[in-house]
Amino acid sequence: MGTPLAVVALSLGFSFLLLSPAIARPVTSADLSGKKICWNDGDVQTYYAGGKYSSTGEGNGTWAVTGAGFEVKAQNATWAADIERLADGTFTSDIAGPGWSATAAPGSSQHYTGHYCK
Repeated sequence: MGTPLAVVALSLGFSFLLLSPAIARPVTSADLSGKKICWNDGDVQTYYAGGKYSSTGEGNGTWAVTGAGFEVKAQNATWAADIERLADGTFTSDIAGPGWSATAAPGSSQHYTGHYCK
């Protein structure tokens, strides 16, 4: 068997491999510009270059990645969210109410997952 230090190093390295798909980073404009994301609630959102936006559920509008996060202003909804991209390409979105629903209570939130549409 190897030295105790080698065993610890190997175990630590293996644990990082297991965690890598869960590591997330904030979404960037480059992640979205010119792309279409299919979300787990059935909504398909297209993020056009130049900030134009189209959603099957929210209509047309604009999108932007700002210092405060991600923002959408559309025909049927205006909201801000924390959108992250996981190492495996999955997008996660946490939207605080009432932006995600007209009947959502203040302080409530909704979690979504999505991928680039095929």
